[in-house]
Amino acid sequence: MARRSTTKKTEAEPSTKATEEASMTSTTTEAPTSENTEATESDAREETPIDLSAFETAVAAAVAEADKSTGTVPEAEVAKVVTEYRNLAGGVKAKNAAKKFLNEGMKSAMNEADIVKARAFLELSESMTAGSSGTSTPRQPADPTEAFVQADATLRLAQTLHTPGEGVAEDWTERVEKLVSESQSAAEQYLAWVKDTSDDKGDEPEVTSVVKNAVKLALGKPAKAGSVRAAAGGYTGERRDIGKHILEAFAEKEEGDFLSVAEIRNFHSSEYGDNLPSAGAISARLFPGGDASKCTLVAQGVQPDTNEKGNKGARKVPAQADAA
Repeated sequence: MARRSTTKKTEAEPSTKATEEASMTSTTTEAPTSENTEATESDAREETPIDLSAFETAVAAAVAEADKSTGTVPEAEVAKVVTEYRNLAGGVKAKNAAKKFLNEGMKSAMNEADIVKARAFLELSESMTAGSSGTSTPRQPADPTEAFVQADATLRLAQTLHTPGEGVAEDWTERVEKLVSESQSAAEQYLAWVKDTSDDKGDEPEVTSVVKNAVKLALGKPAKAGSVRAAAGGYTGERRDIGKHILEAFAEKEEGDFLSVAEIRNFHSSEYGDNLPSAGAISARLFPGGDASKCTLVAQGVQPDTNEKGNKGARKVPAQADAA
């Protein structure tokens, strides 16, 4: 009987071993399933697209505000771009994509021979390198005199190169003078409004596209020098004739009498009343394009001139008999 008991025990051992092996096999097949799930989640994270839209928008605004002669980007605009750079989600990969965007912008500008724009992109790219560490080296401000000289020279060169093309009427000079004189006061007021940083500056004045673009160019911002048609919602306020103001100032003067630009401005005419015209508008009417010979008021008895001190103004002369 003892031998039979031994035989049953021996037969039972393989069964227990098989159970243990099955259990181990079951455990082994579960582990890879967890690893595969983690790998799938990791792949999904890596495939998430990088969103550079806010960064690209800030870059576009900064480049648009760059100095048109030096390519220097205002500190405030650089700070906005750096902020968006730091806020990028995606770690190093996102920041590398942002730097690549700046480098491509610089290369594109160079291919277009736009060196100023290329400098703006270069400056932003260098700022991102400094900004990635959380600190930036203060940039030395550009020489204000040199910056102004370059900007003014740019505008003057553009004026000399801007010549009438085919189909332009012969009276374009007179029409330009008239438009300048009519727009001078509004341009000065609009410029003052743009520069005003106070909270109570009021609503934007209604001015023509010519005035808006002139102010933008004067401030070194991109603008179109003219358009095919006037923009909607243009200036509809009272228009005054600076020429009439000047003629009225000399109405009671004797031939040979001289009035400076400042004295002409301070005269209260029926055309302007107490709302005195600007000295710039008077000077532009007397010396259109800096050339006194182009002034059309001579025929009506007012000739541009300078006094013994070199001050610009005008002198009363005999009017031409056929003057309108």
